[in-house]
Amino acid sequence: MPVFLKEKRAALPTVIEVNCDADPKCPDGLHLDRGGVEHKRMGIVRLERRGDQLYADGRPISRYRSHKQRHGGTAGDKLRQELASKLTPNACILDALLANQHLIPDDWKEGSTYFWSTRFGNVVGESSYVFVECLFHHDGRYYADYKALNVEDWDENDFAAVLGNES
Repeated sequence: MPVFLKEKRAALPTVIEVNCDADPKCPDGLHLDRGGVEHKRMGIVRLERRGDQLYADGRPISRYRSHKQRHGGTAGDKLRQELASKLTPNACILDALLANQHLIPDDWKEGSTYFWSTRFGNVVGESSYVFVECLFHHDGRYYADYKALNVEDWDENDFAAVLGNES
């Protein structure tokens, strides 16, 4: 009778390092070089999942919604002003999470999580637009998308990733 050995799978890492000084991957048609764009450099960041919580350099990453978002929505530019006092991760973290989806907390499957420290731009004719990129979950996987600050409302399904105090 044949003997079957269990195949050993390598454990997925719970800690990775991300170069948040690098330029993130630009979504198709967007740019990082003019017209209101910004990419805040954050150095080398250690991302770690402990239980169902994601940490960046020992700081928990949580999801934030403003009061106005919970009650009908708010303009992206107004939300940007509100988030100016908060520490938000950049799109390099988003890129790393797309490549390491096992690190994403389970409760992020609901809604979209935006990474506000990178803002991309696009110019169409005489108009310029600024966008923030997000992660969203669909059919068992996470994907990236983006939303225009100066065009679309941000509602209760649009969370901002924010860094808390060290733990």
